[in-house]
Amino acid sequence: MHELEPSKGLFRRSLLVPRILLSFLAMTVGMCLFIPTSVLSIGVDSPLLAIIAVFATFALGIVLVIGVNIGLGPISKQIRLNRVGELHLFTSKHPLAVGAHFDITFEQQLPKERQIAGMTFKLVLREIARYRVGTDTRTVSHDHIIQTVERMGGSYASSRSIIENASFDIPAGGMHSFPQPNNRLIWMIEVNVTVSNGPNVNEQYILEVEQRLIREEDRVW
Repeated sequence: MHELEPSKGLFRRSLLVPRILLSFLAMTVGMCLFIPTSVLSIGVDSPLLAIIAVFATFALGIVLVIGVNIGLGPISKQIRLNRVGELHLFTSKHPLAVGAHFDITFEQQLPKERQIAGMTFKLVLREIARYRVGTDTRTVSHDHIIQTVERMGGSYASSRSIIENASFDIPAGGMHSFPQPNNRLIWMIEVNVTVSNGPNVNEQYILEVEQRLIREEDRVW
């Protein structure tokens, strides 16, 4: 079994607003230090010391912004564990060939008692194209839902784990993963767990589909 890592993207939606607010706060603190230092440096006899003081204070503001964004990583991970629990997705084989059949096993350890309304697992092929219009660069994406597996929910006690299995097939006539910057094809497993009394799970796990057809050894479980 091979464990897949969730796709992080540029920002998680749940972290985008806190990152913006804290970055703005850090920049504000930096500017509050920068402006008085700039004013005080006017009275410094040595121009070199004045320049150093101004740039050092400005650099402090930048360091604060970087520190905020780095520090949010482990903090947000711990918050997520407390609210959602640990998530794991395993595949029976990886990387995959075009036409391959494979199984997945999804595990979620629940930190609290949860009412699960339902679960959905999707095999998705995402097309991403980037092109220029004049001086602008635009990016468009489109998801092809290849296969969907739905599972019923239920009541889960605290510290219990959700364990669900599903089977998928990469179409025999499908395309392999294509990671070029301007034209990308990304295979993924999309996991959606609807929770009635807690945060939902919406995760995407990237699959690597190689540029080869299925071989006899790929059929062995």
